[in-house]
Amino acid sequence: MATDIANSYIAAVLEHLPEADLVLDNFHLVKWFNDKLTVLRRQLYGLANKTGKAVLKGSRWLLHKGPDNLKQHADPKKDEHIRLQKVLELNEPLAIGYYMKERFRLLFQCLEKDSAEVQGTPSADPSVVAIPLRQLKQLLETDDGEAADFIVEARPGLSRLLTGKEIENLSELVGDYDFEAAKKCLSRICSRLQLDLGSQ
Repeated sequence: MATDIANSYIAAVLEHLPEADLVLDNFHLVKWFNDKLTVLRRQLYGLANKTGKAVLKGSRWLLHKGPDNLKQHADPKKDEHIRLQKVLELNEPLAIGYYMKERFRLLFQCLEKDSAEVQGTPSADPSVVAIPLRQLKQLLETDDGEAADFIVEARPGLSRLLTGKEIENLSELVGDYDFEAAKKCLSRICSRLQLDLGSQ
């Protein structure tokens, strides 16, 4: 029996259908995750400086969307990919929460248990890792030493589509500050994923 997460529904099922399997529906579970992201965003907004508040303002619905539903626009101020990237760059906990929500949301697209357990399947949506890979590319292109810290922080999100070997190779090259080789490695990963990071 599929139900939402309200205690009254769960109690009714358990009382009147004790033999039924109780399943919480994905809509309400993802909504719960989005609600938690909204609370976190509000907390961060309260702590942010003027620039941070300007970036976070109006980002609620961006955080609720999946990367595949973000709209592109010629004006960078209206391009949802760019706006979300700026929001996620601003705060690590918010970025982690967003990528956790997306990973969770994508689980419901798996038709079999095995495909849900396997991470890094080629059939997954590459746009899930577009934002962190674009950020990494920018750091590498500017020879920014922050790239080493960034790849450690982004690892959970990257593991959604990158293989363990790809992440290890990229981490090692960035850690050795061999940014030219890291850019080539990143280019091969993007080629495999058929992902165009473009230039921002």
